[in-house]
Amino acid sequence: MIRNAIIFLLLLVIQGVADAQSNKGYGYDYFSEFVNGRATVYSEGFWGVIDENGNEIVPPKYHKIYPFYNGRASVQVNSLWGVISEDGKEIISPIYSKIYDFEKGRAQVLAQGKVGIIDTSGKIIVPLIYVRIEPFMAGRALVYKDELFGMIDSTGKEIIPAKYDKIGNFKNGYAEVFLNSKMGIVDVYGKEIVSPQYDKISDFKGGKALVYIEGRVGVIDEAGKELVPSAYNKIGEYVNGKAVIVKGGKFGLLSQDNKEIIPPIYDKIGKFENGKAIMHKNGLCGIIADDGRIVVPLRYQKINFIKNGRAKVLLNGRYGIIDDEGKEIISPRRKPKEYK
Repeated sequence: MIRNAIIFLLLLVIQGVADAQSNKGYGYDYFSEFVNGRATVYSEGFWGVIDENGNEIVPPKYHKIYPFYNGRASVQVNSLWGVISEDGKEIISPIYSKIYDFEKGRAQVLAQGKVGIIDTSGKIIVPLIYVRIEPFMAGRALVYKDELFGMIDSTGKEIIPAKYDKIGNFKNGYAEVFLNSKMGIVDVYGKEIVSPQYDKISDFKGGKALVYIEGRVGVIDEAGKELVPSAYNKIGEYVNGKAVIVKGGKFGLLSQDNKEIIPPIYDKIGKFENGKAIMHKNGLCGIIADDGRIVVPLRYQKINFIKNGRAKVLLNGRYGIIDDEGKEIISPRRKPKEYK
């Protein structure tokens, strides 16, 4: 009987030792389920990480540990965040107020109200000097500081200083910039082609753009050089190198080299067809060439182009037909009701 009791006691001791060994490293207030061989553990107000053998990968020293994702986990000390690897190495020290999600190996970080960008090793790519960094598009991102916008490239280099109220999207190698309600242009390298001085700038076409200021319009080239001073009320689209201009309600024509071929003296200039257009002044019509030459002087009440370079004309209530040089093929002789 005594022998059996001794054997029973020995078995209890052996079982206790075995239990102690099997619970090695599990003396925690709480531990999570294992995921990929790792579990978070909680002890005396701090979190750590163990492996499936009970080995402490990270001793309980963090106030919070998020689950591992792609071999990394976010950790918190007081109110600051860092990142650890699966082997417990502190890749990014807990020095940031916030670490945003990594995308393509980079993440925005926040500290003391400023934002920057780090890579997966914790290296600072963009210094924490901005209030906001917009998502990258085509290798560029808008940045905001001191209530002004600038732009950085994918290396973190500031290609456009933060000095504008607004920066538009790049189009054909140029972006609109705004400051104090005025508009300018920068190129893809951040060079200021046109300082913010205009109310509006059109898209470049054929190397030229219209610029508007105080109700007047002029022309600049892609280098920002003023080709036509902002002295006109309107400049039409350049067609075959020429553009109709309006100044003081009168029409004229600019040449390809931005000279006034036809001064703005006419009440209206119609569309040019085959190098000629109908001009109007003081109730009379004529025909003018796009080199400024007067083909038909102002003598008819109406002129309509027809085909083969000819035109119907109305004179003193009767109409006729003229050729492309103004010669009367049919002298005006019929009644106005038959004129169309």
